[in-house]
Amino acid sequence: MDALRAAVLAPAVVAALAAAAVAQPVTNSTPPSGNPPSGNPPSGNPRSGNPATGTAAPAAPNPNGPGAARPGAAQPGATSPGERPKAGVSAAPRFAKVVVEEVQPRCFPGPRSPVFEDRLVQGQVVRVGSAQGDYLPVLLPLGFTGYVHKKFASAPADGIVRTTGDNVSFRYRPRASEVPALLLPKDTPLYYLSEEGDWWRVLFPDAPAFLARGEVQPFPSSNAGLRASWAELEKVRRGRWQDALASRDRAEAEAAALAASRDELAQLTQRFRDEALKPSDEQDLSSVQRALTELLAELPEGGIEHGQALVLEEEIKRQRLLARALAITSEEPVTRDRAAEILEPEVADPLARFDAVGWLRYHEAARGPDYYTLEKGGRPLFLVACSSGRYDLRMFDGVEIGIQGSKSQPEVDRIRELDVLRLEVLQLGRD
Repeated sequence: MDALRAAVLAPAVVAALAAAAVAQPVTNSTPPSGNPPSGNPPSGNPRSGNPATGTAAPAAPNPNGPGAARPGAAQPGATSPGERPKAGVSAAPRFAKVVVEEVQPRCFPGPRSPVFEDRLVQGQVVRVGSAQGDYLPVLLPLGFTGYVHKKFASAPADGIVRTTGDNVSFRYRPRASEVPALLLPKDTPLYYLSEEGDWWRVLFPDAPAFLARGEVQPFPSSNAGLRASWAELEKVRRGRWQDALASRDRAEAEAAALAASRDELAQLTQRFRDEALKPSDEQDLSSVQRALTELLAELPEGGIEHGQALVLEEEIKRQRLLARALAITSEEPVTRDRAAEILEPEVADPLARFDAVGWLRYHEAARGPDYYTLEKGGRPLFLVACSSGRYDLRMFDGVEIGIQGSKSQPEVDRIRELDVLRLEVLQLGRD
């Protein structure tokens, strides 16, 4: 099935690629004037210069997988071996403007051609070459976006990816089963944009691209406005490339910092294990905890390493509790003299609730009303009365009682009076 597919695809690929190579185009990066166009790096400094395309190799086994054009077939941007790839732009590229709302440039000059992912909008200035039928080859600063497989290209160095083999497929999307936009010779420099799985996403200044005649309006000559628009477009696209480099640099720095934190976490984990094997009174977990706290502040929350650090922190807490418990159980119990600590209980006076305690005595007066006194030890303490009438004091004559009531002393030279509010019998009369 693969052999049949290759046999069917090969003639179509050859025809499509051959049609794209007509009109004797020159490269995007080296116009007839000899001056490098702005936006394409000259050799020597990849970040400000023009990637050289190298030379095409003779036919060789295709390393780019099924669906790739066979080496030796005519292709956009390449002529015979030993010559630089051609970009499909004539020797005198002209300024032009896109006249449709939005369009994606085609990889080949035909209505059924696949398209690059770049999008051109109405009014955008481009440069075009000589018409090829109903299509015009198009040029953009730094070229169009495509993909090369990491297996056949180096990692970015100073923002440039280079092909590492001959006839490396430059694809309009990261899919090896489709026909490539063109084949690149060894050591072709490409502007790095990003990486997607096994693919480098890049810009190739000499990538051919095509717009239909009705999608673009060429100008017979340039003017200051067109040149300014082209310069602004170059600035934007170069900024896009430089932003991609800065993003990759940040990602590499973050990855390096994360790797260092991962190593530090592994070392702290081993230190904790070593301390946990020591006797409980020799364990020093405080230094491990301090270092772990500092590391936690640096790790991104939600990451695997942050979660592992939190687990280690919990293990340290448990180990410290265990060490403390072992220390307590190993201590000699303290003996205490409990008898010396026992205090004599304080016994409350049960009669303290009374205002007065004593024996009630009835007295007949020779003149005036009879009266009662409360005596103790044969000495009168109070004259007793019950103004409320609650108690008949005669019933308690000769009885020891406790009285709660109000005290008064009407005259200085007289005994104090006690008006009974509540009375309680303590002892009946003595014989």
